[in-house]
Amino acid sequence: MGGKDKPHIILGQDIDWPPYAYLGVPPESDFDVAGIGHDIAHGFPDDLEVFSTIFEIRWADCWDNGAIGAGLAAGEVHGCMTYTHTHGARTRWMEFSDGILSNNKPAGLLVRLENGQPTITGASDLNGKKVVDVIGWAPTADTLALVENKCSKSRFTGFTIVAPTVSTGNANQDALTTLMNGDADAMWVYADQAKNYQCTDGMTPNWDCTMWAGFGTTFAYIQTGLFGHAKGGTTLAMSKKGSGLASILNPCLAKFKETKSYYDICVKHDVVSSCFQNSHFPAGDNTTLVYEMPTDQLTTTCGKDKPKIILGQDGDGANAYLGVPPESDFDVAGIGHDIAHGLKEVCDIDIITAEMRWGDCWDNGAIGAGLAAGEVHGCMTYTHTHGARTRWMEFSDGILSNNKPAGLIVRLDANGNPMYNGASDLNGLKVVDVVGWAPTADTLALVAWLRGETGAQKIELPTQVENKCTKSRFTGFTIVNPTVSTGNANQDALTTLMNGDADAMWVYADQAKNYQCTDGMTPNWDCTMWAGFGTTFAYIQTGLFGHAKGGTTLAMSKKGSGRLGTMCSRRP
Repeated sequence: MGGKDKPHIILGQDIDWPPYAYLGVPPESDFDVAGIGHDIAHGFPDDLEVFSTIFEIRWADCWDNGAIGAGLAAGEVHGCMTYTHTHGARTRWMEFSDGILSNNKPAGLLVRLENGQPTITGASDLNGKKVVDVIGWAPTADTLALVENKCSKSRFTGFTIVAPTVSTGNANQDALTTLMNGDADAMWVYADQAKNYQCTDGMTPNWDCTMWAGFGTTFAYIQTGLFGHAKGGTTLAMSKKGSGLASILNPCLAKFKETKSYYDICVKHDVVSSCFQNSHFPAGDNTTLVYEMPTDQLTTTCGKDKPKIILGQDGDGANAYLGVPPESDFDVAGIGHDIAHGLKEVCDIDIITAEMRWGDCWDNGAIGAGLAAGEVHGCMTYTHTHGARTRWMEFSDGILSNNKPAGLIVRLDANGNPMYNGASDLNGLKVVDVVGWAPTADTLALVAWLRGETGAQKIELPTQVENKCTKSRFTGFTIVNPTVSTGNANQDALTTLMNGDADAMWVYADQAKNYQCTDGMTPNWDCTMWAGFGTTFAYIQTGLFGHAKGGTTLAMSKKGSGRLGTMCSRRP
């Protein structure tokens, strides 16, 4: 291997498997290869004795139809990146570096849906069925016989592995097309592949986005969490047996996986829960993802009568937070979590609550990527608002009444006076949105006020926004997104306001109170900035209720999912 002072390693990858291997676009890169493997290979600091160059190469030139690919066999590259170390044929042909991710790549079985029901149930042993292989990818065809059916607790048997009947240049697309065309009964594939192949803005996919968007409506997994196909997790490099590449890379990998740079790469690609933990990882990052769970721990067709619902929430709000001992062992917690698990006392239902980013539930005026991809059935403690949410979503009944009024926050000047007073109609002003949260951006033009007596008296709810001071609508304002990104949407919006990039902030009327830090909290926001409530910023409008159709709900789900209909309507 060439190089003057240290080995020069040439590694290859394809570009159709985000976040592991993809085509980077500006500003990340100038349309060069990118991904987890690329970043780790180039992340080795100068004091580690290896230097790497990364090229684009087709996956089939690395591993093809149960044998070493032509390109790797011919020495076009020294190794191919982000391959799983599987049992079977790969072990006979190849050697592998140590893992860059833990054994986090479970397999699964996809089947077609007809009238919303799988054409084969999870209890099937696949006898007499044709199972299409994703050629060149793990899980390899020979490993289906090694795993256990999670419903029957027995091996799959009597099936026939078939090759795809089409060729598009993308092996996963070929296999799914073969399944959907009826040329196979099931597809042996990674348990997260249907999630990874959901298309988003900014992507340049070489697969059929429309076909993959049918995940959950035209096809679905009947088995997940099948780990027995692999000897280890995702590796940095797979090379020809006897090449010695692993012995060169492994000492460097061992050192690099202890660095903050390794942690930063895991954060960048949102795979923290799959990475090897080191001292730079926060406590509690070992989250089990939904697709890693065995089938019998999920909503399945294993023959159980009791529906099982998976609900997600983040951990940075008053209604949804990270529980600490003695409440829980750093698990998700909050009002929604407690009520969801309380349903099991009065209904024949199983509930699983999982951590999920708010942005994967609702993001910038549209359904979030995680909920759209079916990672959970619903997201907890969302307000049922007017506007965009009603167009995208369906909601369970409320768990809290319509108690979440909105408000407007502005900066205070040096004398403690608001930069804009409550009489302002906001004309010509920039109002920053708390992206992904209610009150949603489109409802500032809808907000109503409550008139009449409380208690048993009738309450009149007008259908327009009214400035509480002038009794007229807000008008002529511009909604803007935050100019910073910290991972906490409320913090992003307040920072944008305090930096002068916005004139007002459209937010819950109690949010400034909820974000005051107290002993025992583990906040992911700037406690000092929020402590300025009343001295550096304040509300000029409160008690604005008309943004919402109802109060805080137990679950918000994709419109038409129907999943919430299986939930018990009685409250424990």
